[in-house]
Amino acid sequence: MRADAVLFITHFWDAACSAQIRKLRHELGQHYDIRVAGYIPDGMPRPAVPDEVSAHFYSEQDLAPLFPEHARYEHWHQFILPRFFMDFPDYEHYWMIEYDVRYTGDWGTLLATLNDPGVAYYGVAMQRRASHPQWSHWRSLSTGSDEVASAHFVKSFTPLQRLSRPAISAVQAALGNGWSGHYEALWPTAIAHAGLQLEDIGGKGEFTPKSRLGQHYTCNVFDRNLSPGSFVFRPTFKEHQISQWPPTLWHPVKPAEMQEPRMPDPAGPSNLARRILRRVSARLNSG
Repeated sequence: MRADAVLFITHFWDAACSAQIRKLRHELGQHYDIRVAGYIPDGMPRPAVPDEVSAHFYSEQDLAPLFPEHARYEHWHQFILPRFFMDFPDYEHYWMIEYDVRYTGDWGTLLATLNDPGVAYYGVAMQRRASHPQWSHWRSLSTGSDEVASAHFVKSFTPLQRLSRPAISAVQAALGNGWSGHYEALWPTAIAHAGLQLEDIGGKGEFTPKSRLGQHYTCNVFDRNLSPGSFVFRPTFKEHQISQWPPTLWHPVKPAEMQEPRMPDPAGPSNLARRILRRVSARLNSG
């Protein structure tokens, strides 16, 4: 069996991506096989990843013949890992780390705390539908020929996650049985339906074990942007805002030159990230 795979998920390449790959390689060492993967729309150029970095970019033509049409919800991003698994099925676990995830500690130290072989899936901001029925993507989930009570649906925020080989196989089996919907609900629900164990990486949710309560990240699971917190959908953080923080997971962190659409904020968009950073600091300091 190979070392665990770490897939750095991106659709472009720049200096920030190179820096993150160097950090992952330095801190994870030989215990993990670090690769780059992503979906590239047909007609778009392949990112100029350095030759020394193993990269796997898939187009719609690569993915369409392999996955049923009913499962193609919103985008092709959800098929990057299943396709990689088809090509490289011999890893025990598969980490996915999106390009705009940052950890202001040592990745090796973090992942060493997330290595229980009995856990098939590690995710972020995980909830059952019964706990948060208002989440907008529940209605997208259909379980095909399988009967799954909607109260047992599970969601996860997926910029950072780890799946075991049995977990990926459970997702593939669900797709084969006609499942469809947003993969932030489809993947964890399929894994739970297969009787496999799921845990939250940290936070304070129902899937967080007592040993990790309040650790690694903060967010508000009942807000549509998961805000305020360090690991959210919006707003965007910049490298200089987080670089001096104690070990914490952050998302989304964008290069200063990258312009991202922002949700309107009555106090002014320029102040939103700073206000959230203050709230995150207060939560971390309170334990």
